[in-house]
Amino acid sequence: VTDLMPKTSIEDFEKEIATGYEIEIYYIEGNKAIDKEKYVKTNMKMIAKKNGEKIGEYILVVTGDCNGTGTVTVSDLTKLMISIAENLAINKDESKILKGAYEKAVDLNKDGKIKSTDITKLYIYIAKNK
Repeated sequence: VTDLMPKTSIEDFEKEIATGYEIEIYYIEGNKAIDKEKYVKTNMKMIAKKNGEKIGEYILVVTGDCNGTGTVTVSDLTKLMISIAENLAINKDESKILKGAYEKAVDLNKDGKIKSTDITKLYIYIAKNK
């Protein structure tokens, strides 16, 4: 599930998406999200059930949230820039390169790659939402 807005509470997310389904949200560590006031974060897992039976499992992606906080700050911008630089390095440190849901969160122009245009878009978003 992509394109979720930063600072969306779990409660608001469940209200928006849960029509006819039972929804459970889990942190990356596997613990069920109980505090509905907390934010939905990139890489959380959503399990959809109907009549108690699991019908789907989805990874959540919050736009711009590449550090898994549910918000978008300069920390996300820094992580994005480091990831791009590491990807271009000869001796790559794979642990610094964004992958999976975190990569999708900052592919803001939706071209399947993270690059300088995504840095610009994220910077503009942060500047407008301070």
